[in-house]
Amino acid sequence: MILNSLKASNNVLDLLSSKQELIAENLANVHTPGYKRRDMNFSQYLAGHNNKLETALSEKLGASPFNVTEGGEVNTADELMDMQKVQVFYSVAARQMTSVIQQLKQVTQAGK
Repeated sequence: MILNSLKASNNVLDLLSSKQELIAENLANVHTPGYKRRDMNFSQYLAGHNNKLETALSEKLGASPFNVTEGGEVNTADELMDMQKVQVFYSVAARQMTSVIQQLKQVTQAGK
């Protein structure tokens, strides 16, 4: 159970990192003629898990990490807002991973 939680937290951190990379790419190309905004939705991926954090993120961030969509112009304010949201979620996921690691540490110390 603890290892499943650790894996789930790791998956969330990876997904959020990928989302941040897309946001950074959008911001870097804000003035590139013909550039279309790219977005990554991963609620379908997260909805398949039983982890509370993953479920909450799927409800907030809205399809699969493999589904990168293109369309529309880049709005700098929207991108910066998304970046802040992802950063908050990343902080929560990192705290959850730290908690799981602490639990794992306690289990291994109890077994000595």
